[in-house]
Amino acid sequence: MDKQTLSNYGWLVIVTLILAVMLALATPFGTYVGDAVVNIANGYVQSSNNAMDDDNIKANSEKFDNKFDYGAWEEPIYGTNNPKLNHSGTIPTGGEYYSRSTLRWHNAGETFPEICDGDVYYYGDYMYCYGYYWCTSCVDWTYDCGCGEGSSGWQVRVKDDSKTKYEDNILESVNNENTTSFWNAFMYCTNLIDASNIHIPSTVWDFEDAFSCCSSLTKIPEFKDLIGVPSSQEVYLGSTFYNCESLSGTIVIDITNISDIGGCFRHTNVTAIKMSNGQTHPMEADLLNTK
Repeated sequence: MDKQTLSNYGWLVIVTLILAVMLALATPFGTYVGDAVVNIANGYVQSSNNAMDDDNIKANSEKFDNKFDYGAWEEPIYGTNNPKLNHSGTIPTGGEYYSRSTLRWHNAGETFPEICDGDVYYYGDYMYCYGYYWCTSCVDWTYDCGCGEGSSGWQVRVKDDSKTKYEDNILESVNNENTTSFWNAFMYCTNLIDASNIHIPSTVWDFEDAFSCCSSLTKIPEFKDLIGVPSSQEVYLGSTFYNCESLSGTIVIDITNISDIGGCFRHTNVTAIKMSNGQTHPMEADLLNTK
C-alpha cells in the first residue's frame, strides 16, 4: 500500500470520528450511530495495519530472495568444501586426536594441534594415522614409536573389523592434510558384504591390501578418477581385493595412472575388469598373480 493511500485512510478516520462525536452529543440516537461509525473506523485502521504488514513481509521476502541463492544451501555430498569430510580448526563432537608433539589426547572442542608424524585421529567407524605406515604394535601412544617417519598424508583403517557395514563418511582431510592411503583399511573384515556405500576420498592413491581377505565381500566401492591426486603420483592397487572369495563378475575400476595392480583380484571369482576407457577386458594374468 502506497503512502498516498495511507494518507487518505487517515483523513477518512479523522472525519468519521468527528461525525461520531457530533452525533453522539446532538441526539439520543447519536450514541448508536457513533458506535457504528467508530467500529467502521477501527476496521479501516486494522485493514491499513494488515496491508502494511503484508507489504513488509513481501519486501523482506524479496530482500531475502535477492540476497541468498537457495541452491547454495545444498551442501555437496563430497568435496573439499564439505566441512563434514574435512576436519580442521576445532575438533568436532565425536573426534579424539592424539598428538605426538603434545603427547596427550585432544578432545572435542579443542583446537587441532600442530600436525606431526604418528598423530592419531579417531572419528566414526575409522581411525587415521598420519605418516602413511600404521604401527600395529603400538598400544600406548604416549611415546615415540617412530611410525611413519619421512612419509606424509593420513592412512585410514577401521576401528572394528567385525562389523557387517561401515559408515560412508571417510574423511578427505584432517588437520589440513589429505587422506592418501587405504593400505589395509578393511583387511580381514570378514563379515563385510556390501561396501558400495563407502566413499573413497579423491586424494587416495595407495589401495594396497585395502580389502584383502574380506571373504564375504560381494559389492565394492566406486573406483573412479582421483581428481585430488597429483598427475605425477602413481596409484597402487596391488592385492587390493586379494582373497575376496565371494567377489565375482565384472568389476569397474575407473582410475587412470595405475602403477601397480599385481594380485589385485587373486583368489576371487572376478572374470573381467572394466577400466577407465570404458572397455571390458578379460581378467589378465598380472591381476591374478602376486607381485
